[in-house]
Amino acid sequence: MVKAERRRTESPEVRRAQILEAAKSCFRKVGFHETRVAEIAELAGVSVGLVYQYFPGKEALIAAIVAEDMHSQMRELEHALDAGQGNAADVIEHLTKSLRAMILDRGRTALMIEIAAETARSDKIKALARSIQAEASESLRDRLSRLIPTGMSASELEVRLHLLSGLVTGAGIQFYSRPELDADLLFKLAERAARNILAPL
Repeated sequence: MVKAERRRTESPEVRRAQILEAAKSCFRKVGFHETRVAEIAELAGVSVGLVYQYFPGKEALIAAIVAEDMHSQMRELEHALDAGQGNAADVIEHLTKSLRAMILDRGRTALMIEIAAETARSDKIKALARSIQAEASESLRDRLSRLIPTGMSASELEVRLHLLSGLVTGAGIQFYSRPELDADLLFKLAERAARNILAPL
């Protein structure tokens, strides 16, 4: 009874977050398309009807999780570029820390694999991903331009940004799929690749 009363007093933001966390947990275990909304509701401790009040369907849940994860990745990249304060070596150090953190968080990497697959599969999710990337691009390009000699075109900066982001996520996914890989060597090679991405041609 107390638990039910507490739920009734929870804010919509808290309930939405609870549902999203439950969905992430289910998606990590069995994937987006094998998960049923009833399973998410049970784990969140809410009714199926309440899940649908916040999310019209499972695709809306997937879209919300994709948006949350991508915004998180963009913030991490912004943080790494800001932390460098014009010094490429410091940026590389922060990117390597992000990679290490990702490798330790296997749950996040499992979700990232699902997101990558869904982006390739769904035009709607692909459009959402591109929209988020476009939204962050100008800010990220401005940060990256401080590390690279002047005169570089916006399109080249854009390519370098995508490569930096792809380096971190791609290395994390590879290590998740192949945990027997030498982690120290992976970090060293990732650092070398990041230096090449940031170096002028």
